Amino acid sequence: MEKALRVHGFVASRLEFETLNSSVVRSARGSTQVGGLQQFRFLPFPHAGSGTLGITRALHDAVAGFDETIPICEDIDYCMRVQQKGVKLEFVPDAVLHCRLRASKKGVYAQAAQYAEYEVYLYKKYGAGCLWEWWRWRSYMQAWRILLGRIFELLRTPEGKIMLAWRLGRLIGLLKGSLRFGAPPVMVE
Repeated sequence: MEKALRVHGFVASRLEFETLNSSVVRSARGSTQVGGLQQFRFLPFPHAGSGTLGITRALHDAVAGFDETIPICEDIDYCMRVQQKGVKLEFVPDAVLHCRLRASKKGVYAQAAQYAEYEVYLYKKYGAGCLWEWWRWRSYMQAWRILLGRIFELLRTPEGKIMLAWRLGRLIGLLKGSLRFGAPPVMVE
């Protein structure tokens, strides 16, 4: 990270999930930021988890640091604000952060719901969408139909139960975020 920061003002390491997580948790949750930066179609720039970021002090100060009024996804907001200053986020694959995922169904559900709720907030802030983008609501309802159609299949295996907790949390969080922030649900999976 330090070597990359000598060349670039804003960098992110890759994430590694195999060392600290069971195969059940990994298969149900998938992995992000393993081969490159994360990117949501509704946001203007790629982003990375806060634990993987490196930034120069001057650049951090130029954007006034993290917005502490955002309790979840503040790292994504931070990445957007830094890149709006014209500084590209660079991926550093040689730098690695070993990441432990939540393994309990309750923890997985809670994390998914919180992420999804604040992804709606970020969409409203950076994607300039309005609440009545009907096609987003159709996609959201289709996700519910798919999940409900697979519920008994998912309940058969430990991986399926974790995946069900994740997807159910996301759908509930998206609805909560839509109602709270006045923007449509944004499907990122």
